[in-house]
Amino acid sequence: MKYNIKKVSAIDWSEIEKAYIKNYRWEKGGYEPETFAQAVVYNGGIAAKMTCFESSPKATYKNFYDDVYKDSCMEFFFAMEKGGTYLNCEMNSLGTCLIGVGTERNGRKKLNEITDIPEIIAVVGDGVWTVEVYFSKELLEAVFGKFSLEKGKVIYGNFYKCGDETAVTHYGMWSLVDVEKPDFHRPEFFGELIIGG
Repeated sequence: MKYNIKKVSAIDWSEIEKAYIKNYRWEKGGYEPETFAQAVVYNGGIAAKMTCFESSPKATYKNFYDDVYKDSCMEFFFAMEKGGTYLNCEMNSLGTCLIGVGTERNGRKKLNEITDIPEIIAVVGDGVWTVEVYFSKELLEAVFGKFSLEKGKVIYGNFYKCGDETAVTHYGMWSLVDVEKPDFHRPEFFGELIIGG
């Protein structure tokens, strides 16, 4: 899978390409809410917005690093290099986030052990909810070290929609994670996120 991340001087999400989460697997409940992600390079960092057409999203967790994936949750995982450290950002409709850093599921560091937690802007509307997050250049350098987001650079990542303890358990992804049991911490299945003009 490939997604083009546009470099912008101002963010207008209406003009940004959408990465649709269409691969639902593991649970056969048939619940597959329309969900998409968008991302841009802005002011040296990465901004992302995720949108889900879902009524009354479950939202019970309110503190950083709570188990938001048990709520109705949208997630953005990404790495600057293939097989390297990746950041997982998991968000519910209250704007609560779980953000960790590491090379695999186990032994991850909480983001606040490294740098400041970014603000999550969550909006719940009539049958739709969104979350927005901005990872500043300073935050990204604290996590990944020095990096470059020049045109043509490829970073790696995935977008997810899940709800481990919602009325209908569901697991959706943009780039297919081809394993037998639910596991989003599989960077070998990340798609290519290509920095554009």
